Amino acid sequence: MFSHHDNPKFGHCRNDLTVQEHTKGLEYCRQTENLRQCFDRHASTCGGKLGRVELKAAMTSLGKQLVDSVEDFDALYLSLRKDDDERVNFEEFCSAMTKPSGLESWARSLELWRPFADALSFFIRGEKNVMRSLSTLADADLEVVCCVAIGRASAQLKEQVHKLKAMYEVLDRKASQQSQDGVSKFKTFTANAGSVRDYFEGLGRRVGKSLSVDVNEE
Repeated sequence: MFSHHDNPKFGHCRNDLTVQEHTKGLEYCRQTENLRQCFDRHASTCGGKLGRVELKAAMTSLGKQLVDSVEDFDALYLSLRKDDDERVNFEEFCSAMTKPSGLESWARSLELWRPFADALSFFIRGEKNVMRSLSTLADADLEVVCCVAIGRASAQLKEQVHKLKAMYEVLDRKASQQSQDGVSKFKTFTANAGSVRDYFEGLGRRVGKSLSVDVNEE
């Protein structure tokens, strides 16, 4: 198992791990036998199933953050329970751990496979049995494929992240403008209407009659 540290936002995270170690941790939690061990360890104190507290502890111990808030976790917990039992069985636990996160769903939308297919096609062009030819590629050829494909995939990933950033900047500007518009509706202002004598003199001119008023002004 891997060590973990407290994350004030939700559960635990491995802030001290490198990216490579982090991805190894994610691969670890996708393997059924590891999920089984984790489930049994946390369910041992809860009658062979996971309650809300045990489910959160099991999920975070494997390092896969599926939700961003306590409210999201509660919704996930309720969605896993297929019967009236308030506890989660092993099948339901596996469903939660193998369910794609929002990040994974977004990554799946990227066509990062295409640069690899394009680079591989260089080595097997003209071959009748493409897959057999692919199986005969040497490690040196595959290294070339990776170098070329990763460069293109990197450019594609940066482009998509920049588009995502631009989208959120537009949303933030709209939200800021709406907030300013809401404040301006309730903004107070001051105006000088003149003295009381000025008011009656103006009113008299409009009705064509002199209006006198006895007002002691300061």
